Amino acid sequence: KYNELLPRSEDNDMTYRIRKAGFKLCYSPDIVFYQHTRSSLTKMLKQKYLNGYWIGKTMGVSPKCFSLFHFVPFAFVLAIALTSFLTAFGFPLLGLLMWSAYFFLILGITVIETLKKPLKTNLLLPVIFFLLHISYGVGTLLGLIVMPFWILKVKE
Repeated sequence: KYNELLPRSEDNDMTYRIRKAGFKLCYSPDIVFYQHTRSSLTKMLKQKYLNGYWIGKTMGVSPKCFSLFHFVPFAFVLAIALTSFLTAFGFPLLGLLMWSAYFFLILGITVIETLKKPLKTNLLLPVIFFLLHISYGVGTLLGLIVMPFWILKVKE
């Protein structure tokens, strides 16, 4: 049964509880599903923001249902804040290292995707990846901030 407190991330919670109870999930090629693709970048960024936001809030209900993978954009946002702070006070090395690593990683992914399917729009991938990570990471940050207050309200 889905946790009705969670309008998002309920699938993560349920999957975690199923596995915790000793059951296994299996794949069936007979299952048909439909994916709703967002019609604009703005709508996709809003979706990613809300996904991150509910990951932050869900940490108060079912913290073990997420993997480290779910917190990479959050860590990226924190790294931007930390390295910006350090740079402002005369310590730019960490920022330079982080941005260099990010640049080469995103450039590599863009090249790989372009080699797989050469499209002019692939040139936008670095900007899109950056915006998605920021949107998701800021959502997670704000979800974590409001989570304690939300938990108190839900328990009333």
